[in-house]
Amino acid sequence: DHYNKARKKIIGYFSKFKKIISIYEFGNIKSPGVSDLDFIFVLDENSSKLSKKFNFKKIEKNARSLIENGSFIKVNSAVFKKLNYVDKIKVKKIYGKKLVLQKPNNQENQYLLLLSILDWMPERILRLVQIINNKKIKIIQVLCLLHSFNYSLKNIETVTKKNVKAKKNIKLVNSLRNNWYKIKNPEKKLIKCLNDSVKIGFKSLVEYEKFLRQKNYIDIDYINNTDIKLKIYK
Repeated sequence: DHYNKARKKIIGYFSKFKKIISIYEFGNIKSPGVSDLDFIFVLDENSSKLSKKFNFKKIEKNARSLIENGSFIKVNSAVFKKLNYVDKIKVKKIYGKKLVLQKPNNQENQYLLLLSILDWMPERILRLVQIINNKKIKIIQVLCLLHSFNYSLKNIETVTKKNVKAKKNIKLVNSLRNNWYKIKNPEKKLIKCLNDSVKIGFKSLVEYEKFLRQKNYIDIDYINNTDIKLKIYK
């Protein structure tokens, strides 16, 4: 199929780079035609950079269309082995050397889940707001973003044990992703889904803050009364 052909093109082109020791794919293709391909390129431990030629411009157009809205990450092997400390990502080796990932213990997994929500949910909401305010919407890109947003939303429900309408939102997004051409007025439903997701997102963050307060994980009063200085880089 198109996805397998794209994978072969990726392997064929990037296997020429000597610094790349492995290529891993992550994510899944639950919605063919909408789902993108996501890759992690693992460099040898002594490498931190690749040449400017490291891009998808020379990949065949049909294959490139399946990855241009996806994610591709470059890390060295030492960082890759700690991938489970970044997020719970299921990876599959499609080229090169097989690497063993370090596994966090149960307590570490609990803390990592809490941190991942703080990392991803505000960023997802901000991107949704930017899309709503934009005159043009890239449908596939938005559907992929909403899918990712729902992942964080589900995590908040798991942690707080509060119903923030994750199931309803997930059902609607999955319907749009899987049946776009069969749904009547899908664009209208997508706009409504975007607006609803922002509202649900803010509500979920409120519930998350309450949870963190109850568990004494954060001291909001201390933060509000403390000056925080950050360097600004141009």
